Amino acid sequence: MKTNKYLAIFITVACFSAGAEANTYYKDAKGFEPKVRDALNFANPEEVSLAGTIDSQIQRSLKGDILAWDIDSLVRPFALKMETDRWQTEFWGKWYTSAQLAYAYAPSGKLADRLDYARDELLRTALPNGEITTYKPQYRLKSWDLWGRKYVMLGLIADYERTGDKATLEAAHKEAQSIIGKIGPEEGKLDINKIDWWGGLASGSALEPFALLYRQSADPKVLAFAEYIASSYERDNGPKIISKALAKTPVVEMFRKPKDRADKEFGNDGRSKAYEMMSCYEGLAELYRITGNKRYFDAVEAVAENIFDNEITVLGSGSACEKWVGGRAQQHRDYAEWMETCVTTTWIKLCSQMLRLTGKSKYADRIEKAAYNALIAAQRADGGWWAHFSKMNGIRVPAPEHCSMYMNCCVANGPRSLMLLPKMFFMTHKNGATINFYEKSKADLKLAGGGRIKMSIGDIDYINTDTANIKIDGVSGIDGPFELKFRIPEWSENTTVSINGQAPQKVPSGDYYRLTRNWKAGDEVSIKFDLRPRIEKDSVSGRIAICKGPYVYAMDKRYEANFDKPADIAMGTDGRPAFAEVKRADGLLGFLDVKLADGSVRRFVPYPDAGQTWDENSEFRVWFSRK
Repeated sequence: MKTNKYLAIFITVACFSAGAEANTYYKDAKGFEPKVRDALNFANPEEVSLAGTIDSQIQRSLKGDILAWDIDSLVRPFALKMETDRWQTEFWGKWYTSAQLAYAYAPSGKLADRLDYARDELLRTALPNGEITTYKPQYRLKSWDLWGRKYVMLGLIADYERTGDKATLEAAHKEAQSIIGKIGPEEGKLDINKIDWWGGLASGSALEPFALLYRQSADPKVLAFAEYIASSYERDNGPKIISKALAKTPVVEMFRKPKDRADKEFGNDGRSKAYEMMSCYEGLAELYRITGNKRYFDAVEAVAENIFDNEITVLGSGSACEKWVGGRAQQHRDYAEWMETCVTTTWIKLCSQMLRLTGKSKYADRIEKAAYNALIAAQRADGGWWAHFSKMNGIRVPAPEHCSMYMNCCVANGPRSLMLLPKMFFMTHKNGATINFYEKSKADLKLAGGGRIKMSIGDIDYINTDTANIKIDGVSGIDGPFELKFRIPEWSENTTVSINGQAPQKVPSGDYYRLTRNWKAGDEVSIKFDLRPRIEKDSVSGRIAICKGPYVYAMDKRYEANFDKPADIAMGTDGRPAFAEVKRADGLLGFLDVKLADGSVRRFVPYPDAGQTWDENSEFRVWFSRK
């Protein structure tokens, strides 16, 4: 009876398309409006210019990856169509969506040509029925095929957003139609919960591109299929990720928990696949915007809190052996496969969904911690490769090649969140603009209510400089007061704000500081952050880690001979670690020399600087014992 119910839903929604024009697109059609508007809106990347740590990481990725990768190697598997059970299908779309975001931030003729070439070469591989796949005929829409086609659709939709070329959108639409024709509740079609390795999590993550495609195509059949995917989550054989999230079931317990073992296989026998699971919730967030179904939002919000409370480690990410393992309480394990980079990227993307939907600063806090630690540390210095995992102690290791290609899921995925970050430094809301992250930067923002504001932030690095000076460089087309919101990070316990040189006042942390006034050119807001080092303590082992600003610090063998020895940190009268000196260093973010109780000093570096020879010469430790 449940199958019939879902079939009825699918047919009812699909029937709305009767008589509709095949190529009626939302950008031409009148009257299409999402049911839910975001509380915060991404800045257009071309409106933002960065010149700090994140920009330097983006430039590495551009040089070593986006502007250098062999595009033909990404397209070749689609031409050969020889796969049976691997995930070559995902690599083109991951690279393309990263490159499209990179182009939006740093446009160039060379990158535009590469994007056009990558699109055109992919479309040459499409079958007459619209299928774009790397799989042999008898294996199509099994194993990882639908998972990979999700990324094909995301890439094509991204190209349409860049170019407005309806031929690209039509190619995405044909790919969707080929999937709808073979998967669904009707008799004789494939069951989406039975065609992947993870009980519907991988295949079910196709919800996101179908929701995005509906926003562009306004095709009711596309929306019907998106609703079918969401309803399939809750069928008897589905992963039930909506009801489990609403019941506040810890994500590690949503599926088979890993055995409590001390060896290198810890986490391997769990079934709560972190990356794929979060990808499904991203799709629910997009479907919520379209439908207004509050249950979808409540599930996404609940799981985001669930993951943060139970899984996110000191480095801002989670997972072991790619699974949820109750990671917050497992950080005492010296384990090689902590924090898959795909998980870090998808956690940042999930938090960006919640930041946009709710406007709550805590999601920007979580993005910042993941980005400044687990994410950028995983990128090799030349930008040409990434680590698969971000361990807390040990040696950083290059990601292995996947699927008999010079490529890896995390190498393809890391840039997707890195290139997303410029859209969130400055955002807009209905009453004004919001500043989430502080690095040397400029913005020229079009506000939701009309008019523009130009702003710039002076040099701040959280290593040697603790004050962000935000200057209003120009205001146009705005009469009267409007609001600027400044995120005060949760980690900054004692923060002061000064306006136009007036006496500073202390403001609470972990929220936005809101100022509504008649802003004009020459106004300046100075925010002094609390950069005193602080300690995070592991609740199980009692070991500690040093943090300062958004960074976690580590002892690296190159700079600290006693990196693997206990360190009895001397504490100041303020209850914070006593530090001797903070130093700049060529090629590094900086050094932090921390005093010990015996009068000696230990040298720490920010986590992204640790392990950067990617061999035993830069072995490092985040967690250490005091005695």
